[in-house]
Amino acid sequence: MNLFRNHRIAAVAFAVMLMVVGCGDALVENTSPLTETADLAPNKTGTPSWLVLMQPGVAPGPVASRNQLTVSGYYAAGDLALLEGNVNPVDLENDPDVFLAQQNLAISLGPIDLIMGFYEGELTMTNVRTQPSLAPMLLDQVHAAAAGGLVRAAVLDTGIDPNHSHLANRWILDPVAELGDPFEAKNNRDDDFDGLTDEGYGHGTHVAGTILTVAPGAKVVPYKVLGEDGNGSDYTLAVGLMAAKNAAVDVINISLSLNDNSPVIEAILDRAKALGIEIFAAAGNTGADPVFPATHSSVWSVASTDASDALSAFSARGAVEFAAPGEGIVSSFPNQRMAVGDGTSMACAVASGAACLMLGPGPYLANDPLAELRVHTAPITPATAVHSGRVDPFEAYEMGP
Repeated sequence: MNLFRNHRIAAVAFAVMLMVVGCGDALVENTSPLTETADLAPNKTGTPSWLVLMQPGVAPGPVASRNQLTVSGYYAAGDLALLEGNVNPVDLENDPDVFLAQQNLAISLGPIDLIMGFYEGELTMTNVRTQPSLAPMLLDQVHAAAAGGLVRAAVLDTGIDPNHSHLANRWILDPVAELGDPFEAKNNRDDDFDGLTDEGYGHGTHVAGTILTVAPGAKVVPYKVLGEDGNGSDYTLAVGLMAAKNAAVDVINISLSLNDNSPVIEAILDRAKALGIEIFAAAGNTGADPVFPATHSSVWSVASTDASDALSAFSARGAVEFAAPGEGIVSSFPNQRMAVGDGTSMACAVASGAACLMLGPGPYLANDPLAELRVHTAPITPATAVHSGRVDPFEAYEMGP
């Protein structure tokens, strides 16, 4: 029995526990930042790298030797390896010790818009609590009955600022050596050679804070799968996903996109879904079709709407399940600042928070809380933009007349 699995339960409180997961990694509540860091972007030498899901319990050394490759990363708790070198992909895929293999490609946040610090005066927690973007969700009334207590939401992003007052005592650490320090810190380098420095900094803190604004009783578990420039690789995302699955979190938030489908990540998403973990991914700021991993069948995809429940012009639409507010979202930003964010990244965080509300103690027990969230949504304009509507935990809990 996995004691970290939080099925929907009645109003029973218990202390946050520690348990060993994977190969000795422990979930630790609000510890000091780690000192190690990891290079989260693909190698820049031009040498191909390969993301490999090994057969259970098999180390990658023999595979690398047979295929004249080098092992540059290994997450034993998830049977995931990162190999480098030139190889025929078919030979690698057909190796008897390999379950799945693919080229390791870059991932990114995509276009983001975070306005830091000052917006008609300095932003404060009052701006977070009273922001017009979330007003249609009637969260004050929902929180009187449900706050997402006992629910853990993994945030696969740029890390968090653990000292921010909005996140204080509301995060849990799951150390993963392959990902390094899960906390945000500028490195003042242009790691992706796009002429910008640390442009992804603060994204994870903002996303985590948004989840906690919607579900103030929940805890976030940060996994730093992206660097300060907002870029990572299939391997870092795969490790983060596998670690979150191993920790048996309740919700996984993925506010990022991949350049293409990933068979290894698809397999991990399916395994997590089979355990009952609810996975939410940003549909993308494409203005057209959604992007992977939001397109995968084990994932709840999320589009963005404005405060009037109209689809955001920048949002993906069509083959998307949910919509959620994603414009003008006020949330935490490193160094005790607040920021306004626009994007399906923010909408995804709102939807993840709504799921936390449904999965935690509340007015009644539902056999399938997410089915309630799907059925009881608010209509958006245009109605055909998403399959369901805008997430509405107030109606999902049937709190209205």
